[in-house]
Amino acid sequence: RDAGCKGAVLPIDPARRAVGGVLAYPGVADLPVSPDLAVIASADDLTAVLPALAARGCFAAVVLVEADGLAELARRTGVRVLGPDSFGLAIPELGLNASRAHLTPAKGRLALVSQSASMCRAVLDWAGPNGVGFSHIIGIGDNVDLGFGTALDWLSRDPGTGAILLDVRRIKNRRAFLSAARAASRLRP
Repeated sequence: RDAGCKGAVLPIDPARRAVGGVLAYPGVADLPVSPDLAVIASADDLTAVLPALAARGCFAAVVLVEADGLAELARRTGVRVLGPDSFGLAIPELGLNASRAHLTPAKGRLALVSQSASMCRAVLDWAGPNGVGFSHIIGIGDNVDLGFGTALDWLSRDPGTGAILLDVRRIKNRRAFLSAARAASRLRP
C-alpha cells in the first residue's frame, strides 16, 4: 500500500481481524475476489495455501520465507512461484512493492534481478541518493520455479526496461538462462 498500489490488498490471518489497518480474512477461500498475486510471508500450512490459491484462480505467488518441498507443490498446483526465501517483487511503475524492501524503490529504467536479499537492499540503499530508479526488482531467492531465464525473458520484452542488472550466484537451469541471456543481450544492455 505504501508504494501506491491501486489494487486491493487482501491480508489473510486466521487469528486477527485486521493487518496494518486492513480487514483480514481467515483463509484464501474467504477472500471476496481472486487475487492476481499472492505474497506468502509464513510457511505455516503452505501445503494447503497453494492448492487453495489454485482453486481460487490465483496462479502467481511470491514466497518470502524458506519453504521445503515448494518445487513439487508448485508443479502439482500450477501456481508459479518466485522463491522461496525471495526478496520479492517490485514494479514501481505499477505501485507494486511485494518485497522485503525497507525503502520504496523509485521509478526508472533499470531492472535488478538477484538471488540475494542483502544485495537487493544494498543496491536500493545506493540507488536513492544517486538518483537511480527501477523498472523492476526481482528477488529470485532459491528459484525453485521462476528463475533467471524467466525473468530475463520478461524483462527483455518490457518497453519500460532500459538495462538489466544481474546478480547471479547459482543457475539451476543453464539452458533456459543462456537462451534468455542471448535474447536479452540483443535487446537490452
